[in-house]
Amino acid sequence: MAFVALSQVSSDGVIAGSYWLPPQSMYAPLDQDAVILTRTGRRATAVGFLAWLRQDPQAIATIRAAGYHVGQ
Repeated sequence: MAFVALSQVSSDGVIAGSYWLPPQSMYAPLDQDAVILTRTGRRATAVGFLAWLRQDPQAIATIRAAGYHVGQ
């Protein structure tokens, strides 16, 4: 038995195999962030990618379908 991210075992909202989802009252949410490294040689590309992740309806839908909440 192991704890794994829901996004690793679900596809299109379907979870394969046996599982137990712990109630959200039992844990604090894990925040995940993105950063742009100072020394990147392609800063404009990185900025554009992060903007796309935050604003594009299809990108947001894909993130939500993997079981993640999208916030600002």
